[in-house]
Amino acid sequence: ADGSLFLNQETVAIDSLDAALDRLATAGPRASVPVNLEADEAVPNGTIVKILDALRHTGYTGVNLRTRGP
Repeated sequence: ADGSLFLNQETVAIDSLDAALDRLATAGPRASVPVNLEADEAVPNGTIVKILDALRHTGYTGVNLRTRGP
């Protein structure tokens, strides 16, 4: 893992995640859009919380959490 954060295959800085999520067009309400959050064991819990907060701030609530092994 190199510490990269991807949003639909595009690299995004954690500090600009809210803006990147806001730019996403959705066919319906954001609450109904499924979001898959995948992280390996090296990702700090604080980073996961920041991502979940950004999702919540921008209206995405249907989050599936997946983990990857080493």
